[in-house]
Amino acid sequence: MRTINNIEHLLQPLEKAIQVSFLPTVVKHTFNELDRLIYTLPAKFGGLGIFDPTKSCHTEFSSSTRATAPLVHAIKDQQLFLTPEENFAISKETSAAKAGITIQKSAEHKITLRRVQERLPSEKAQHMELLCKKGTSAWLTTLPLEEFGFVLNKQEFSDAICLRYNYIIKNMPHRCACGEANSINHALCCKKGGYVSMRHNQLRDLIAHLLTSVGCRDVQTEPPLIPIDNEVFDRKSVNTAAEARLDVSARGVWNSMDRTFVDVRVFHHGAPSNKCPTIEKSFQKHENEKKLTYNRRILQVGKGHFHTFSLLNKRCYGR
Repeated sequence: MRTINNIEHLLQPLEKAIQVSFLPTVVKHTFNELDRLIYTLPAKFGGLGIFDPTKSCHTEFSSSTRATAPLVHAIKDQQLFLTPEENFAISKETSAAKAGITIQKSAEHKITLRRVQERLPSEKAQHMELLCKKGTSAWLTTLPLEEFGFVLNKQEFSDAICLRYNYIIKNMPHRCACGEANSINHALCCKKGGYVSMRHNQLRDLIAHLLTSVGCRDVQTEPPLIPIDNEVFDRKSVNTAAEARLDVSARGVWNSMDRTFVDVRVFHHGAPSNKCPTIEKSFQKHENEKKLTYNRRILQVGKGHFHTFSLLNKRCYGR
């Protein structure tokens, strides 16, 4: 595609094979023309990076021609030897061309994404916006390194694709163990079976491990807060329970001896309790709830620092 122009008709059999054989095997779901357009987008724009060769061949040829233009000119001029200054000029021009190509492709993908969102219902359009958030699609482009647990079997990969696009998961029970009607939204929120606790505890332990690895001291998971005697708070929302705990604490985060507390919250944007106009407002809501509950107690009684760590369970976007 990068070396020959006007070969759209020659690539039609390849696109047909992608639609008939390859994509059904990957997504395990029937798809339409709009879905195929979504799949052509890069992962960071909510797609799968499975481009349509009949539509991208012209762009690839143009990009290749533009990037190699300085070298082509040097060959045509029969320049057998180049001075260091000429080499530097060609390298600089080539790098500038490649940077321009990257910007151009990104702009084209954004236009395609906007057209896709205009054709989708409002709920699905918002879901596509979520898939474009930083880190949400990292699992698709990460190397499957077994050492770090990044390997998915074919069932896990298929289920992950279904979760990504809100497809119905095959062989999923119609009713949850809790007795409610089952769905993807319910499965990501239901506390029956321990999945909600498992995903929270995994992130809690990861934060503790990272704090230890960077040299923080006295790292603890689920540390108890200092008991309250006669302290009075100006907010009724403050947690005053004697057994109150947070997820992680460590010394040396900001100062050598100050103690910093971190609390983790993982939420599902599709849950009824998270019906906010935007994803950012959902994050603000959960962060404010944590701060209203613990911030005053830690500052006044514990004389430490408090940070919330809110994440969205979309593999995994947070702040």
